[in-house]
Amino acid sequence: MLYNQLGDTQVKLGNDLEAIAAYEASVKDKEEFGDAYNALLNLYETQRKQAAKAKNDDDIQKWVTKTDALLDMSKRVMRSGFGY
Repeated sequence: MLYNQLGDTQVKLGNDLEAIAAYEASVKDKEEFGDAYNALLNLYETQRKQAAKAKNDDDIQKWVTKTDALLDMSKRVMRSGFGY
């Protein structure tokens, strides 16, 4: 929960990368659907779009890979029956 609050604060301050780090710590601590999961999806997409606009293929791949890993986590949560 503290990681979520830290992430929320960082988003409000416009510090997306710091928010991502906090939310990633939250889902690492407890894999579940919720605010951190949703925020990460949105932040990863924002970062991917910025990388695409800058035509930075390495960063595009970085954010796509992070999104894929998050979606893999969601599959584990669904299979385990938790997170609803």
